[in-house]
Amino acid sequence: MNKINKHPKLFLYIIGLGRSGSTVLNAYLSRYPGAVALGEVAGEMPRQELRPTEGRECTCGQTLGGCPFWSSVPRTANNLEGWYNDVLHSPALKKYSVVIDASKTIEGFQVGSKVALAAGYDVRAVYLMKEPSAWAYSMRRTDVAPPIIGDLLNFKRWAQQRRRFTRSLREIGIPYTTLCYKDFCAAPESISEAIMSGFGLPPFSDWNSATSSTHIAGGSRVRHDASRLNTISYDTAWKQDNFLRLIRPLKFFLGAHTSDKHITRSLKILPSE
Repeated sequence: MNKINKHPKLFLYIIGLGRSGSTVLNAYLSRYPGAVALGEVAGEMPRQELRPTEGRECTCGQTLGGCPFWSSVPRTANNLEGWYNDVLHSPALKKYSVVIDASKTIEGFQVGSKVALAAGYDVRAVYLMKEPSAWAYSMRRTDVAPPIIGDLLNFKRWAQQRRRFTRSLREIGIPYTTLCYKDFCAAPESISEAIMSGFGLPPFSDWNSATSSTHIAGGSRVRHDASRLNTISYDTAWKQDNFLRLIRPLKFFLGAHTSDKHITRSLKILPSE
């Protein structure tokens, strides 16, 4: 494992499917001294007709126009690489040693990591996922298809995206660790400590009393309630659904169990799976 000693700053990217807990993990990891969570950086790519800044609120309590971070980033980039370049060179980031991006997509990671490396950051990633049954249940809020059909389609999508994520991470070649959201909820302090120490950062044990440093403009509504970070819980409502309970054993054929092995290994950095 390579210790982070070549550069003074770390760019930490959270990759995974939506509704997998990335907003909570993003905000919680920002409790680490010198860290800041920026939410979904790629999602803030200047598209005024889709993501207007006026009136939108950042987790720092200001509107995006008044936020000390987002107001410092010019909104003139016409592509994702230019946008990441503007974000990571913002003077507002100079006081932070760890920048956490929860954009989740492979495309965001490919571009963000390229720009971050060129800007002098060390780059690491966390592949965050829910169990397929839990993820399928959470996706019911937006599914058009009936529950059982939608669940099967989501199981298929989960498996396809898992293969795509792991293949892409291997090809990109940047160190990463895999984390199941259920395990994070069970022990957020020790898991967060394992992530940061696994990436070569100094130990930190005061997670519960630390304050999050966030400039998150998008993501789940939990981003506006910092107190919920002290009572993180895993939603087990899906276990009451007979169909999801029936198809749960399929997770062993989909590879959902592999993250449990990573947890017992203290979240060692895995260059490949």
